[in-house]
Amino acid sequence: MGISHLQRIGVGLFLSIMAMAVAALVEIKRKQVAHRAGLMNSTEPLPVTFLWVSLQYLFSGRLIFLS
Repeated sequence: MGISHLQRIGVGLFLSIMAMAVAALVEIKRKQVAHRAGLMNSTEPLPVTFLWVSLQYLFSGRLIFLS
């Protein structure tokens, strides 16, 4: 029969919370990198790879898949 609608909602909410937590950690990391590189008020790109941001997209993509 599969998982119930309530379980699906619960999993979706959990993954949503995880995506926001990962996004917060990535932003903390980006701010630290910008501060160390002296790029706080600059328009130059930060020396941070896309792989840091891909973590939050992984969780967000899971949300779309479960819908």
